[in-house]
Amino acid sequence: MADPAGPAPVRLEMAALTDPGKVRQNNEDCCFADPDLRLALVADGMGGHEAGEVASRMVVDEIVTRLATCRSDDIQAAMVSVQEAVASANGKLVAENVRRGGDGAKRMGTTLAGAWWPSLDRVVVFNVGDSRVYRLRGQGLTQLSQDHSVYEEWRRAGAVGAAPRRNILSRAIGPSDEVAATVTLHDCGQGDVIILCSDGLWGVVEDDRLAELARSASGDVAALCRLATDSALAAGGPDNVTVVAVAAG
Repeated sequence: MADPAGPAPVRLEMAALTDPGKVRQNNEDCCFADPDLRLALVADGMGGHEAGEVASRMVVDEIVTRLATCRSDDIQAAMVSVQEAVASANGKLVAENVRRGGDGAKRMGTTLAGAWWPSLDRVVVFNVGDSRVYRLRGQGLTQLSQDHSVYEEWRRAGAVGAAPRRNILSRAIGPSDEVAATVTLHDCGQGDVIILCSDGLWGVVEDDRLAELARSASGDVAALCRLATDSALAAGGPDNVTVVAVAAG
C-alpha cells in the first residue's frame, strides 16, 4: 500500500547537477529546475558530433518557453499544454534535422522527462524516451514515468524470447515527424521528493540504492543530487549523469 500523502506543500525546493561521466568527452544531457515556474526537466540528447547537446538544449528551451506562459490551475488544460509543448519541441527539432540534412539514423534526437506543478499539491509528470521521474514518499521510491524502450515494450508484452538491449529507444523527440509524451497526474504532499534523471544514473544505480541515497539526504536536494551523481561515477560513470531533485515542503 502506498504511503499516504502529507498536507499540501507550501513551497518547492529544487537542485540540479549534470556530469559528463568518466567515459564520454561531451555532455549531451541538459536539465532545468526553476521553483518559481514549478518546472523541472531532464533531457538526454543523441546524435554524435555535438548534435546531442544541441537537441537536448533546443527541446529544454522550447518546453520552458511554452510552459512558462501557462498559468492555468485547470489540470486537464495543463496536461494538454504539455503535449502541445512536446509537439512544438519535436517540430523544431525535426526542422533542424532537415536543415542539417540528417535522415533516418543520422537524425539527432533527445529523451525528455519533466515534472510540472500547475498547483502545489498536484504534479504533472511527462516523458519521452527513457529518462525517468521518481517520487520518494516515506520509505518508498516509485517510478512515475514510463520508459519508452524496446526492452520495456518486450517486458510489458510478457518477456517472451530473448531480452533486447535496454538502451534501444522506442520513442524520442526529433527523429520522427510526430511523437507523443506519456503524461500522468500525481498528488504531491509535504515531505515528498521528486527525482528526475537520465539513464546515466538509473542504468548503474539500482532503485533501492537511489532510495537509500534520497532518504539519507533528508530533504536536502543539493546533497541528494551530489550523492546520486557520485554513486553513478563510483559505478564507472559510463554515460553522462544528470539528476534534478525537488523537495515539497
